[in-house]
Amino acid sequence: MHGSNGYLLDQFLPGYTNARTDRWGGATGRHLQSLLATFNAVRARVGVRVPIGIRISQGKVNDYHHKWADAERDAEIIFGSLAEAGADFIHVTGYEAWQPAFTPGGPSLMRLAKRHALKAAIFANGGLHNIAQAVAAPGDGADIVTIARGALAKSDLPRRLPDRRILNDFDPATLAPSQHGGKRARDVKATRLPRNRIFIIAETAIKCCQLSGLSHQQVSPRPWPHRKWRFNQGETHVAHYRSYL
Repeated sequence: MHGSNGYLLDQFLPGYTNARTDRWGGATGRHLQSLLATFNAVRARVGVRVPIGIRISQGKVNDYHHKWADAERDAEIIFGSLAEAGADFIHVTGYEAWQPAFTPGGPSLMRLAKRHALKAAIFANGGLHNIAQAVAAPGDGADIVTIARGALAKSDLPRRLPDRRILNDFDPATLAPSQHGGKRARDVKATRLPRNRIFIIAETAIKCCQLSGLSHQQVSPRPWPHRKWRFNQGETHVAHYRSYL
């Protein structure tokens, strides 16, 4: 489950996007109820034999520096509640996963996740293509290290890391399709998600709202900023999915 980076489920956590006064709003524990209700609905549907995890972050795609208002107390509530609900893994992510989550010299978010969710596997993400940081992460709470930018920068990353070979810097242009068969097209073939898979993603997001008895207008008062996408500014993600389809 994607509960991070400012997407639909994550919009319930910060006070500036969740101004609700009903059971889905209020203190952190109540802000978390939408995630827990969705998690429980998924668990009821797939059963206990299917592992379920959730991705959690503080930063958002439009607010990289966001921090939970009550710092470590919020971390205890969020990670503890997810563990109690039966999350098999919690995927914590940040720009640099090893950095203190709140105050200088304090614990990282992955360490706080392990501290308050002992039975869950902790996935860590954020700058861990750096081999020294990747090796250190298991000692800082991570059970599994996940890599995104580093793998996008060099597809043979698993072969380079053991040999300590130099890694390419990530070039955001790699993700931009080229219509002229240039370097970008040779490095990464431009692909498009099949419409049936987009439909599944969209309907899953809509179902999450329906399970919680929510309409998409109730989720977030803040407009989505990425105008370059074919989304109607001012609507929330569920409506975005529908307009994209």
